This record gives sequence, structure tokens and C-alpha cells, in this order.
Amino acid sequence: MAMRARTLLIVAALSGVAFSGAGCGNEAPLFPTYHNDIKPIMAAHCIRCHGAGGTMNMDPDIPVIMPSKNQTPVLGDFTSLAGLMPFTGPNGGTLKQKIDILPMPPPPSTALDSYDYDTIVTWASTPLP
Repeated sequence: MAMRARTLLIVAALSGVAFSGAGCGNEAPLFPTYHNDIKPIMAAHCIRCHGAGGTMNMDPDIPVIMPSKNQTPVLGDFTSLAGLMPFTGPNGGTLKQKIDILPMPPPPSTALDSYDYDTIVTWASTPLP
């Protein structure tokens, strides 16, 4: 009886270890889609400045900060799949490059968290509708 109890205890402990990481992280989806994953991120963090029609909205609360004199703001319609497609490509395309140069969204907003960043980069590498 003691042997059986000990075996059950070991199995229970190992099961706890095996499942302790399951569901505990917010890992970005492996195959994010624009409609399910990207559109909500853009709505929450990007279209305040990168709005419809490919214009910079020039929100007066957010200063335009460029890392160099040679860089221009990203003019793009981040409200639609078609508007984002020019920024996609291998390894996250120019979308990733722009986010890496200057954390987005800029202050006073909070920068993208790792989940949103990873989701955007994964999607931009292989954009799905």
C-alpha cells in the first residue's frame, strides 16, 4: 500500500511539473491573422497617429520624435489590411524595423508589450488576412 501511495504521489508531482507551464504565459500566436490579432492591436496602439488615408494624424499630445534628421514619419493607413501590406516582408518587414528604431507607440503612451510586438512581427513576416 505504501508503494502505491508513493507511486501516486510521484505521478501527481510529475504531472504538476509537466503542466505547470501550460497556459501560464501569453505567447504570441504562431499564425496570427490581421482580423483576429493585428487589427485590435492597431486600433489600440497605432491608428491614433497612423490613421486612415495614409496620413499622419499628428496628435498634438504626442511629439514627433525622429531618431535622425534623415528619417521621415511612417505614412500609412494602419486601419486596414491593405494599408499595412506594404510594410510586411521577411523577418517582420519594414514594420519591425520601424518599431525597433523607435518604440511604438511613442510617449506618453506605453510602448507595445512583448505579446503585441511578437504578434505583429510574426504576422508581418507571413501576413494572413
